[in-house]
Amino acid sequence: MRNLDDQLFRTTFAHYMRQVGPDQYALAELRVAIRTIPAEHLQGFCLDGVTIESVQRGDTGLFEHYLLRTTTANVFLVLVRDRVSERFYGYHLLGCNTKDGPVFPYSGGPKME
Repeated sequence: MRNLDDQLFRTTFAHYMRQVGPDQYALAELRVAIRTIPAEHLQGFCLDGVTIESVQRGDTGLFEHYLLRTTTANVFLVLVRDRVSERFYGYHLLGCNTKDGPVFPYSGGPKME
């Protein structure tokens, strides 16, 4: 699984994204996928356990975005799942309140397992 820069992350979107329930197979591999992410790629942010805020699927059906909460409001770790190969393709740290992404990590909270 790779760290997706802004450009690669944007290619996983479709014109229309809709909220769906998590795929049961994906849930089984979610914790394993998270453990492969180097801590430095989280830029000082901490996951809030493994709490799925939402799952979004593009109208093409190729990709799903699993938004995982961090301990900082409006900052999410997004795991992108390739539905064709049935595996997580990559991840992206998403800050919803800033144009350029997250800037101020929260120093407290639980660490990623």
